[in-house]
Amino acid sequence: MTREVLIRICSRQTARDASGDQQQEEVLVSGEYFFRNGRHYLLYEEVQEGFFDTSRSRIRFDGESLDIRKQGIASTRMIFVPGEKKLTCYETPFGGIMLGIFAKDIRLTESEDEINLQVSYTMEIEDRPHADCVVSVNIRPKYM
Repeated sequence: MTREVLIRICSRQTARDASGDQQQEEVLVSGEYFFRNGRHYLLYEEVQEGFFDTSRSRIRFDGESLDIRKQGIASTRMIFVPGEKKLTCYETPFGGIMLGIFAKDIRLTESEDEINLQVSYTMEIEDRPHADCVVSVNIRPKYM
């Protein structure tokens, strides 16, 4: 895999209440990729919806865990380990929100020109069930 990559992040949330409402979001950004000590790393910046500032993000993953750090207008560190519930604070300009993340499954597939990562998890907000979520990350060389 090259250092300069295109990163496509697709997320889907299904509400855990009676409505079962679904929200989907897709982000396509360019970023940097590297592999060190058995882990994959992605570095990129993205514009936060409704703001002019960007957030810097770092994603570190292998087949057993996923670690996402965002710094900027909104900041957080989310850790996903299947079978474990992790707590984190999602800091926004309007205050912090306590999130609980229970990862169910992480799938990683790799080839010379593409990496796919998918994590499914349940999210709680302020200790209340909120949504069942799936995040898919596709990484490809920026230039082929």
